Amino acid sequence: MALSLSFLGRCGDRWRVRVDAPAGSLTRGLTIGLVSASGRPLGPAVVGPVDFDTWVADLRGPGQLPTDAHVRATMDGTDGDIVEELLPLQARRGVHAWLHADGNLALASKPRPSTLSRKETTRLGRVFSWLCACPSKSETRPACPDDLSSLLADFDVDATELDEDLVARMRRT
Repeated sequence: MALSLSFLGRCGDRWRVRVDAPAGSLTRGLTIGLVSASGRPLGPAVVGPVDFDTWVADLRGPGQLPTDAHVRATMDGTDGDIVEELLPLQARRGVHAWLHADGNLALASKPRPSTLSRKETTRLGRVFSWLCACPSKSETRPACPDDLSSLLADFDVDATELDEDLVARMRRT
């Protein structure tokens, strides 16, 4: 006298399992729940009806089932025998899991944020004046000495984009 279990998937915040009783059987009690491979419950067990042919149980459990999850149904038969059925769950993958909203698909890589360079900030400031207080083209800047400009060029720095205070400090030293 064995139960037939079918995992139907997620429905709202619950997991659905269909339980089919053997023909002509009368049960005195039935519990069904989600457990890990070691037998640790993943949520509360549900008590089933006494007399049923087919019953759909709504089980509470974690939002995403672990890979070793099982459905465990325990039935107390009329002759006093305890019947226990285990149904291992195979997690859906890819598009099938996405269509059933089993969980979020992980990104292959996470892009790292980077800061903008002065040149990029200046370009954005010309288009969006509210972004930064960038100097306009009409403002005159003090010229950077030739020796300082050549030194900065060795380090790949554009001398025309430096602040006045920075140029003044470099002149002093």
